Amino acid sequence: MAHGRCPKCSQPLASIRHEGISADYCRACGGLWLDHGELARVEGCPEDLPPRSPDQVEVVRDTPYFCPTCGAPLQEREFTPGSRLWLDQCTQCGGLYFDAGELRRARSLRGRFRRPVTRAQAAEMDALRREWRRQKQRQSGRRNAEKGPWAEGRQREDPGKGSRVYLFQLLTGLPVEVHNPVRHTPYVTYALVALCVLIFVLPWLAGAAESMAETYGLRPAALLRGEGLFNLVASMFLHGGLAHLAGNMYFLWIFGDNVEDLMRPARYVVFYLVCGVAADLAHVLASGASDVPLIGASGAIAGVMGAYMVLFRDRLIYVMLFFFQFKVPAPFYLAFWVGWQLFYATFWGAGAGGVAWWAHIGGFAAGVLLALVFRMRGRLEASEGYVRT
Repeated sequence: MAHGRCPKCSQPLASIRHEGISADYCRACGGLWLDHGELARVEGCPEDLPPRSPDQVEVVRDTPYFCPTCGAPLQEREFTPGSRLWLDQCTQCGGLYFDAGELRRARSLRGRFRRPVTRAQAAEMDALRREWRRQKQRQSGRRNAEKGPWAEGRQREDPGKGSRVYLFQLLTGLPVEVHNPVRHTPYVTYALVALCVLIFVLPWLAGAAESMAETYGLRPAALLRGEGLFNLVASMFLHGGLAHLAGNMYFLWIFGDNVEDLMRPARYVVFYLVCGVAADLAHVLASGASDVPLIGASGAIAGVMGAYMVLFRDRLIYVMLFFFQFKVPAPFYLAFWVGWQLFYATFWGAGAGGVAWWAHIGGFAAGVLLALVFRMRGRLEASEGYVRT
């Protein structure tokens, strides 16, 4: 078992064990964690850190990081005097953390402190390195298999990298999800996207788009009179324009597949409809006796985003600020998004700018609550790297 999460980027550590030696590796940033004494055993040295002469003063600096094994604070210690290589060491258990590339530098610096390595120790170190490489190759193969047969043999690519993705975010301002593959084909998400597109395109071709919105849009005043109950569901599949449809389907596409993957199709359908109805009711309560019809899947999709925030707390999202692309935790982005909806709803009103702000908030809250209930009752298909309790 791995020790937990990387001290620097908080991503899960992957553990490799071979003949009593464990090395915990962070696939996100390339960091490496070794327990006390493991570096000395692997390198064939008497101590983890080279000894110092009596006239050399050791400089220690505090860090904001904590040990993944015991939770104690980490301190920076210079590997050898004047080497300018600072390693993070636990103040309690003595474990060492290496940033990407630091272990290679440490090996090059400590040659004069190394004691002779026996043939058995050399064979053990070679076996550990081979096992490490095989573990990384197997992990890469699993990721490619999850992405489909077309990607077999290819290395995992970060979808946030590349000029096309950068240009897309620069022009649209939409977020891009960092690699988060699914284990099952999200048929329900595909079906919802296809259904919304068809319901938008077919009436538009027939010239009946406005009449569809007038007939099946949710009117708060009518619902308060007990009329138009069917429109609570029908209004979720209508959209007022191409930009409205494209924006909603994009968010459903990037967040819905992972939520469906954990909930499974039948439960996901019920979840989606309940979130949509909760969003409609929140709009009705906020707008009162308004007779303006409400259309759009935004409320239900907001529920999907709320569930994603609960179920995928360690996932990352690429966002664009001015001309700079940033990688932020998904819960941070989604919390900012719902906070923005609450700001507009509070200061500009329920339907300001033609947007049902309270519907977004109501759907998001319903998604968060249902995801918490499903997780507490064990209704989700648990998988390492998906649900963090």
